[in-house]
Amino acid sequence: MTEFPSLRRLNVSYTLVHVVYWAMFAIFAGYQTSLLLGRGFTSGEAGIFASIRCFAGILAQPLLGGWADRHPEVPIKRLLNACLVLALGVNVVFYTTRPGFWGTALIFLTLGILELNAYPLLDSMAVQFIAAGVDMSYSLSRGLGSLSYALACVACGQQAVRFGTESLLLTHMALLVLMIAVVALYPAFPKDALQAQGGGERPHSILYILKSSRPFTLTLVSLFFTLALMLVLLYFMIYRPQKKQEKKDAAMRAALEIGDQVTTIGGVIGRVVAIKDDTFVLETGADRVKIRFTKNAISSVEKLNMDNAPAKK
Repeated sequence: MTEFPSLRRLNVSYTLVHVVYWAMFAIFAGYQTSLLLGRGFTSGEAGIFASIRCFAGILAQPLLGGWADRHPEVPIKRLLNACLVLALGVNVVFYTTRPGFWGTALIFLTLGILELNAYPLLDSMAVQFIAAGVDMSYSLSRGLGSLSYALACVACGQQAVRFGTESLLLTHMALLVLMIAVVALYPAFPKDALQAQGGGERPHSILYILKSSRPFTLTLVSLFFTLALMLVLLYFMIYRPQKKQEKKDAAMRAALEIGDQVTTIGGVIGRVVAIKDDTFVLETGADRVKIRFTKNAISSVEKLNMDNAPAKK
């Protein structure tokens, strides 16, 4: 007769897994846009990275599930921890480096595969016991996980205000380490019970899953084309126009000359009287007040009249 772990141990450990996972998920999902904007990316680029992360998770889930079905001897919690350890390494790289667009896209693709796939694996860890007749409190664990998500969003908002959004990556990595620990402590499903459930044909590949479930296949295909279309639209409607505007603004700043009339993004209007590197001095008002700005503060430039231009010194 199969001997299962105590119900109390199962429920407590499974609840801890959910509480830590959803707190970890809240940090990255809730503050990824703020983090990316702080690294100099545009809001359109941040949207592309978020889409890549979600898209990678959707496509990788059936692949990872198919592998798990072909290798029932590998405990699900071990597979989950392998993904989390790899995700921790990717997070370290993301924190210690400042990759460009394609490097960041690759990191978000990898995190989508490794971290977003943790959720269905969490479900599978409970479903194994529930299918074997163990009365686990799945709903309670999931509900406390949602509460953890909400509280983590509030706490991390306060952390971002005091220490900056980059500090959230450290918290995210700390929760990843804690997640690895609580998953390792979660009771493994008994091997003899696994053998008893092994009757009949098991899903053995992604192709088998697609062939045997037409609704799932149609849903996956529709999601694929919908997300692909969204990425194309994001590129042509947001990313490409923003890049053109950035080049136009950079050219405007590079062509700045003494005597040009400038309007800053703060609404200050004046005439340029000095330029040095990435800063310029604006003379404004009847009292000829001089204020120094960085060139990034320029909103628009009205070129000087060459006939009345002052001589450069």
